[in-house]
Amino acid sequence: LAFNLLDEGFPERALALARELLSRDEADAIVMLDAAEILEAAGRTDEARDIAASIAADHDYPRAHRMAGAR
Repeated sequence: LAFNLLDEGFPERALALARELLSRDEADAIVMLDAAEILEAAGRTDEARDIAASIAADHDYPRAHRMAGAR
């Protein structure tokens, strides 16, 4: 849904949805990575990298390591 919101020109709504997902204690790492991608696509690159780096530190997910970039 959040990716659709971005595509339809509603970045603030997409960001709100992504942040809602990130605020959930039970959100798993893959869902958090999806939310980080939304943040990145909406121009919140540093925030997205921080989330990805946190996930990469705990999991061996290639996508998390790619998103975290060189730190």
